[in-house]
Amino acid sequence: MVLSKPIFARFDQGKSTKGASKLRRDLINAEIANLRDLLPLPPSTRQRLSQLQLMALVCVYFKV
Repeated sequence: MVLSKPIFARFDQGKSTKGASKLRRDLINAEIANLRDLLPLPPSTRQRLSQLQLMALVCVYFKV
């Protein structure tokens, strides 16, 4: 997996706490969406997974 830019390079330390928190959540959600797209499952199944289920499946998949 190749990232175009490091995640933290997009994080602006000068933003307000509320803005920084939202940016951090948005970045986390974007990376979770990237992980969801990497799983070898049908799209309809991938979209129904909770974030916890997704993380568990990613861990299982990479252990194999």
